[in-house]
Amino acid sequence: MAERPKRRRVVESDPSAPATAGDRIRWKGFCEIESDPAFFNVMLRDFGVKDVRVQEVVSLDPEMLGFLHRPIYGLIFLFRWREEDVDKQEPSCPEGIWFANQTVNNACASVALLNIVNNVPDLDLGDHLEQFKHFTADFTPALRGDAIGNFEFVKTIHNSFARKMDMLNADLQLKNDASSRKKTKAKSSDEDDAGFHFIAFVPIQGKVWKLDGLERQPQSLGPIEGDDWVRQVAPEIESRMAQYEEGQIEFAIMSLVREPLADLVTALAENVMSINVLTQRLGQVKPDWEDFLSEHTGDSKAAGDETIVGPCEHYQLYAGTIDQAEPSPVLQTRLKSNRVTELLTAREELVAAQAGLRASIRDETKAFRTDNERAASRRNDKGLLAKGLLQVLERMDKIKSLLKSGAHTEDSTQLPLQMVGAFLSIFRALHPDYHAPAELQFRLRLLQFSSLFKSRRCLLSATPSLTRVNGKHPTSTELPVGQPDQVHLRDTLPLFLALSAAQNLLQESTITELWMRLAAGYMAHVYAEQVLLLHETRSGLLEDTFHWSFDPSRAIEEGSDEWMINEMFDANDNILNLWEDIKNEHMRALRPPAGTSLTAHLEAIVSGGLSTSSFKEKVSEFLSGLLSAHPAPLLTQLESGKIDGLSPRSTAALKRRAGFV
Repeated sequence: MAERPKRRRVVESDPSAPATAGDRIRWKGFCEIESDPAFFNVMLRDFGVKDVRVQEVVSLDPEMLGFLHRPIYGLIFLFRWREEDVDKQEPSCPEGIWFANQTVNNACASVALLNIVNNVPDLDLGDHLEQFKHFTADFTPALRGDAIGNFEFVKTIHNSFARKMDMLNADLQLKNDASSRKKTKAKSSDEDDAGFHFIAFVPIQGKVWKLDGLERQPQSLGPIEGDDWVRQVAPEIESRMAQYEEGQIEFAIMSLVREPLADLVTALAENVMSINVLTQRLGQVKPDWEDFLSEHTGDSKAAGDETIVGPCEHYQLYAGTIDQAEPSPVLQTRLKSNRVTELLTAREELVAAQAGLRASIRDETKAFRTDNERAASRRNDKGLLAKGLLQVLERMDKIKSLLKSGAHTEDSTQLPLQMVGAFLSIFRALHPDYHAPAELQFRLRLLQFSSLFKSRRCLLSATPSLTRVNGKHPTSTELPVGQPDQVHLRDTLPLFLALSAAQNLLQESTITELWMRLAAGYMAHVYAEQVLLLHETRSGLLEDTFHWSFDPSRAIEEGSDEWMINEMFDANDNILNLWEDIKNEHMRALRPPAGTSLTAHLEAIVSGGLSTSSFKEKVSEFLSGLLSAHPAPLLTQLESGKIDGLSPRSTAALKRRAGFV
């Protein structure tokens, strides 16, 4: 009998060293994977499965379930596993159900996914999984589980999330389990020994099935009643959840649904086609309908410039998709009308509906990118970073000591910046490839600017305190360190512009004349402070202060503050020309007339129309407007017990789910 080959293990010389691709390939186990929909989505895409998406289920409340996209192909439930009565299971795997046992430790994430997607009719599984499903069609559940454990394609994708410490812990757990089995014949039933486990709930052939890879056979939950099979699963899951003490979060629920993006693009294609058909009908009924619209409503076609009326690659909308779309029966009826007001109302409704569709498509596209970023961060083994993070944690401890001692009173406006700066140092070390979404970038810049602007104090000194923003080309708008009285107005100008650019990017809007006058006034105050308080008299100071505008020749890293500011001014010729006119108007007012010194001229202006109190009031109004334009962060809403768009009951359920007492 041939000698059994020894299991190859990861080299254990340095547990903190990152796992290499070779380590992952040579390792024979499966790593644990957290219940993060982003990881499951990336795994499914890497498997080759098309047109599906995993979404988190925050509550089984019917109102919350209504937010899930349809159809729902299956549910994935994570909990502490223990075997139920085997009499509830089928005597054998029913024909037409693809079910695999979990025969390898920690493979339950992949097993649960395969137990769902292999039971969805007409789903595009990709070449590898399609061949695997056909190859294992006649296997028993146990043999299918062994086949998964030996399927290098699945194991490689699953273990792309493995870190060195994951591998070492899994090997150690396997060793401990083997030693324990030698010492006792019966496994302890202590609940603390139960591990976390993923199972699936799937509608198959008119019944709802529980597919648990650790159970020998599938379990039927009965025939599907009505059109929402998920409600039949809710009692099963809720009974599991009820076993936990209040406040314990030891479970998670995810749904596998049809990819919403495909349906949204189809709906957008129908919308575009409907707008075009309706526009043609308006031209037949009243050729000058655009003038009629402008005269009677003050609106015009130009007001809807963002409305798409043809193919648009940005929204994945192509001519073929539009050509295949057909008007809805309701629209076909409305097209028979000869009343221009009725036709205009129908067009207005379609334009408004399209705005919502475009926003939803942008959200889905952003979610796709966010999934990839989260998965890339998780796949990045950061064992060595743990050592370096200790220094950052020490910094956090010092800040906490200041807060407790009360020594922070004079610098209270700076403490939020220091706390956020310490947190970002940790987060960036853990997630070097993570790119914050637009809303988070906006809120960070809002905190930076408002804190610095409030704490700013002028120094009667000719020496600038912060040299990072000097001259025409600021290189960074990272959180500055230092005392409040080291911050000059010119140091806050790039942050003001970056905040404005982040707001425009988030809202997909353009700068207005009101904002231009505020920005030009801001630059005027910067210039006055530099001359009157910092005594700067160098040539070109005025032009340097007002240099901000669109520069197509500059090579700037995309996504940086400078890039956002440059893009903010790149709207259209009318806006750019208006900005240049407003800047020149302010610059002319700042130049002294013949026979008057610059200092005397600026002092007269500051005591008049360029008063500091009026300027601060305008900036405060600007900040208040930004805050009112955005809902409070979800965590803040959750703490208050009231979330926009949710009933008190659903909010309470989500609050319990998030662990708030």
